[in-house]
Amino acid sequence: MTSINRPLEDAIKLARAANAKLASVMAGDGELLMILTGDRPPTIRNLVERFEAEWLKDRGYAARTLAEIQFNLERYRQDLGDQLIGQLDVLTVAEYLDGFSNNAYTKHRSLLIQIFAFAVAKVWLSAMWPS
Repeated sequence: MTSINRPLEDAIKLARAANAKLASVMAGDGELLMILTGDRPPTIRNLVERFEAEWLKDRGYAARTLAEIQFNLERYRQDLGDQLIGQLDVLTVAEYLDGFSNNAYTKHRSLLIQIFAFAVAKVWLSAMWPS
């Protein structure tokens, strides 16, 4: 079950339908979506903050590991924070990850997968990210 009390498959279908319906108004900085719906479109910064508050706190990481993860989350807020979630695609993430090498690439990829899996579970994003 997901946070909307529906099976994951249903949540994914709902997210894809919502994304398709709103895709045309997600252009630019999302101002048109805000005018039409009154809602601010979620940004990567919103996602990272919610991931940190809701998911990360219950994982029981060692202090050093938690500090490293929080450091990386802050980097994502700085580097990608203003980007709208609906405008982020696999190519953009791949290009971002190409800026890292070897072990850093692997750690960032793993953390980003966890963040986007969280976004799918919260129906902020459809399931389009590789695991």
